[in-house]
Amino acid sequence: MTVIDIALNINKPKGLNEQATRERISRLIKESGKSNKELGDLLVLREQTISKWRNCKGIPDLENLYLLSRIFNVKVDDMLVPNTDLVFLKEKIEYAENTAQLGRIKLYAEKIKSIKWKKRSENKKNEVKL
Repeated sequence: MTVIDIALNINKPKGLNEQATRERISRLIKESGKSNKELGDLLVLREQTISKWRNCKGIPDLENLYLLSRIFNVKVDDMLVPNTDLVFLKEKIEYAENTAQLGRIKLYAEKIKSIKWKKRSENKKNEVKL
């Protein structure tokens, strides 16, 4: 997989930073003060499943993310962490493209400038000859 593939999100369907998302969900679970059993009863899940989330070993599915967001009184978006590496790479590629365009514009401006200088110097030579 190339850097461009990653930046364009090709061959990488997930736009989440999974580890950071696991850590955020784990923090919310710990801050709630609820035990694995209490959360398991609320979500109709086994304690082991909640334990995985608490210990950053897994991420809840979409339905359970929604239910957890209701329990913790946060938005689902606030529980998810986007993959900033992808965002960073996209910005870097855009910057490179823009600077390449800027470089082309500068090169074009320099050519125009040199043409003007040549014409100006030719005009001065003609004036001296008269």
